Amino acid sequence: MSELFKKVLESQEGNKRSMEELCIQFKPLLKKYSNMLGYEDAYSEMVVTFIEIVYKIPLNNSNFIREDKYILSYIKKCIHNAYILLNKRKELYISKTSYYDDSENSETFIDKYSYKSYNSRGENKLFLVELRDLLTEEEYNLFILKYMDSFTGVEIANIYGISKQAVSKKLKKLRDKLIKFYR
Repeated sequence: MSELFKKVLESQEGNKRSMEELCIQFKPLLKKYSNMLGYEDAYSEMVVTFIEIVYKIPLNNSNFIREDKYILSYIKKCIHNAYILLNKRKELYISKTSYYDDSENSETFIDKYSYKSYNSRGENKLFLVELRDLLTEEEYNLFILKYMDSFTGVEIANIYGISKQAVSKKLKKLRDKLIKFYR
C-alpha cells in the first residue's frame, strides 16, 4: 500500500491531520490553478474543491492501491476539471455583472475587468439615469464599455463572444437610437 493511498484513506475516514498533510502536499498545484483563475477567493475555492475530490477518490480501484501515480493522475485531472468549471463560472459572473450601482450619493460605473470606479459628476448623472431608462440592459452595458470605459470594438467583441462586425452593428444601432431620441 502506498503512502499517498494511506493518507487519502485516513482522510476519507475523518483524520484531519492526514487531510492537512494532503493539502500541504498539493498546495503548489492548487496555487497554480488559483493564480490562473485570478480572483481573490480562488485559492480557498480550490482547497475546498480539493477536499471534495479527496473524499470522492474511489479507493476500491486496485491501481490506486499499488502505485501513487494513479492517485496523482486522478487528483490532477479532477483539479484541472474543477479549474475549468470555476473559470466558466467566473466568466458567466463577469458577463452578468451590472455596471450600474445606485448608491445613496452617486451612480458608480464598474469596469467588470479592472473593477475601477468612475463617479459621474452632477450633470452626467441625469443623462446616465435617463440613458438607463431609454436603453436595454445590453445596449446600456455596451454604451458604458465603449464610451465610458473606452474599450475598443475588438475588446468588446471578446467580452461578448461575438464578432467585431456584430459589435459595430450594435454600436451603430445604439447611436441611431440615441440620435433619434435626442432630436
